Amino acid sequence: MGGMPSEKINPLTAYRRMVSVTVILLLLGILGSKYFDVLPSMAAKGLEIEHPRLLNVLAMVRAQWLGVNRPQVLHLDWFAINNEAKPTSKIVITMSTGGWPLPDSHDNAGCQRLWWQLLGSDLATDELMAIYVDDANACKYESVNGSLILYDLDSGTVSFLAGL
Repeated sequence: MGGMPSEKINPLTAYRRMVSVTVILLLLGILGSKYFDVLPSMAAKGLEIEHPRLLNVLAMVRAQWLGVNRPQVLHLDWFAINNEAKPTSKIVITMSTGGWPLPDSHDNAGCQRLWWQLLGSDLATDELMAIYVDDANACKYESVNGSLILYDLDSGTVSFLAGL
């Protein structure tokens, strides 16, 4: 009865394979650690890009507010887009007496909606957290690495502070 022929594994061949696998795993580990070290700095770059974008949007909103005789509620000239890329509704925003957009409620959720109304992006996908600062009457948008944008609701001042 013929059985399966047994192959003899050369110890030198087994050792070469083991060393090859170890080297490949070591390289993957190094590349993986470098990749995960870069992620927090990428989040900071995203917030760094959003800062001038927010400044430009605030300037456009204020110009539109001045152009339509300074109403308390402003209908913005752009649409909110849902996940299927279809316009859902026109953006309606409350304005301060100085002409700066205000959140609909003075809490974290109000600041989160204000970000969406102005920039059209979800804070969760941008890895940002909205915090209403009561004593300063400001909205703070903070990234996971500590970088933040502070929007003063009274003066319209926008400050960017870089994190780690």
